[in-house]
Amino acid sequence: MNTEKFTPQETIKYLNEQLLDNLIILESDSEKHAVIGFRNYEKVFALKLPLPFPVTKDDESVESYLNRINDSFPPYTIVMIQADYCAVGYFESGEVSQHKALRTYMTRKKNGKNQLTYLSSGGRGGTSGGQLRLQNALHFFEDINETLNEWNKTTKPERIFYSCPIKMWQYLFNGKVKCFFDKKDSRLHKIPLDVGIPNFEEMMRVNKKISFGYLTVFNP
Repeated sequence: MNTEKFTPQETIKYLNEQLLDNLIILESDSEKHAVIGFRNYEKVFALKLPLPFPVTKDDESVESYLNRINDSFPPYTIVMIQADYCAVGYFESGEVSQHKALRTYMTRKKNGKNQLTYLSSGGRGGTSGGQLRLQNALHFFEDINETLNEWNKTTKPERIFYSCPIKMWQYLFNGKVKCFFDKKDSRLHKIPLDVGIPNFEEMMRVNKKISFGYLTVFNP
């Protein structure tokens, strides 16, 4: 078993080639954003599509899917959040057109926990330092939403890729400034990568990684 990296153009070319092979049956897996190839009922390959590619529709054939996409990505947004740090960007055709990095102070020096995680795990926030960190955290998410909402006035992302600790993610939707999307937005897709400290450089690294397709061959 080996894995090969494909550009968007190579991804489409490979799938079109497989369509011409009468011995190969192709099935799309919308949950994994992948196309699976079978020969004699045995899985022979799995091709994870570039993440910005449109999601396959229910009961849609691979041939129909290929007919409605091209190798130019539709617009998408990346949101990466960790304690004290955030990077957001809006991308068109895979290239960043708007971006912003934000920082705040919400981490307790004693135990390294950010204030939101500390409170959600039963910690007390009655100290002046705790109150300051809490206010910083809440303003942090308001700033994120204000940025995203401002962009959304003139841009309409078709996909939203995000990376954020579960206990912090809820604060994007519970503050005074409401986010332009909700938790159940069908455009949301968690970034399937380990993400470093969110900043512009890390966002561009992540964008490059998700822009490739990844082919795994089981029976070469």
